[in-house]
Amino acid sequence: MTALVSDQPGPYLVELSKTESFFSSNDSFPPVHNALVTISDNAGNTEILTESAPGKYKTATLSGVSGRTYHLKIVAEGLTYDAFSRLPYPVKLDSLVSQKITAGGPHSKESNDNYYIQCFFNDPAGS
Repeated sequence: MTALVSDQPGPYLVELSKTESFFSSNDSFPPVHNALVTISDNAGNTEILTESAPGKYKTATLSGVSGRTYHLKIVAEGLTYDAFSRLPYPVKLDSLVSQKITAGGPHSKESNDNYYIQCFFNDPAGS
């Protein structure tokens, strides 16, 4: 399952699929059809998502709001799944530093340049 609600404009998408055996030669994950997928928040808003493609369920009116808690409820094949998550408030990025790192030893014939990125920010007090 993949689901995302953000403070950016929707629609938002929930993708439902089944797992396969570790030893399966099939690399695809079968979609879950005809599920009842609902997203609600702690402000009393609820939306039933529509299946827009096999295993893909889409919102029509839901808007994500920072600070709210969201409840994802899925009823599929006789089972119910629940997930809860809080949408955090955005945190302003203070600065960004990059450093070039060259992989490989001094006598190596191969050299791969990579970059190490470090982000700096301060969480709001109390969070």
